[in-house]
Amino acid sequence: MNRTALSLATLAAAAGAAGADVIQQSFSYEWTSNDVQHSFSFEPFDTAGGTRELTGVRVGFDGTIAMEITAQTYEGALEAGEWSAEASHTVVAYFNGGGIDLLQGLGGQWSDGITGDLGAGSNGQPGTPYVFTDTVGFANVVDVDSSYFGDFTGSEPLTGFMDGWFDGVVTPPDNGQWIEIFASMLSQEGTVTLTYEYENVPGPGALALLGVCGVVGVRRRR
Repeated sequence: MNRTALSLATLAAAAGAAGADVIQQSFSYEWTSNDVQHSFSFEPFDTAGGTRELTGVRVGFDGTIAMEITAQTYEGALEAGEWSAEASHTVVAYFNGGGIDLLQGLGGQWSDGITGDLGAGSNGQPGTPYVFTDTVGFANVVDVDSSYFGDFTGSEPLTGFMDGWFDGVVTPPDNGQWIEIFASMLSQEGTVTLTYEYENVPGPGALALLGVCGVVGVRRRR
């Protein structure tokens, strides 16, 4: 009985029984918000004739991101500490080709307590602005929702582009004076990796053969 069980286990392994594995694709790029979005193209997942099942899709970024933000006012001058702001720069991968439409945020940096001197505006023009620059090394991996797995197994290349998302929140001075804050420059430099995690599954022929061996094993035990 032990010999029969061992034979079945060996046959299952040879036939490609379930086992996790990964396929990775990556590219490196440099981008600033003054450029056209940086395009990419990944190959779709190959099911190898139905013998591989996709179980996970991950998108990762590893590199450097920077943001330069500008704050200004159209009213009276303000000193540092009389106002403050928080700002973020998020790395975004947008898949828009190959039958898939997916906006995947990869995360990013967040800076708070931003403040500085602002010149007084006049005649509808802003005063001397305050410019803040922050650069950080950043790495993160996110899981793509399983509802998109079918789109990653198509026949066409998965194309898209890298982009950046800016968000800023201002805490105004006590008098409520309006302050404008915007991203004067975003930049990214790094490597993007697309990872497929999959399991090998037996083909129909291997399953039929396993079934026959199972019957033989039962007869031997009798």
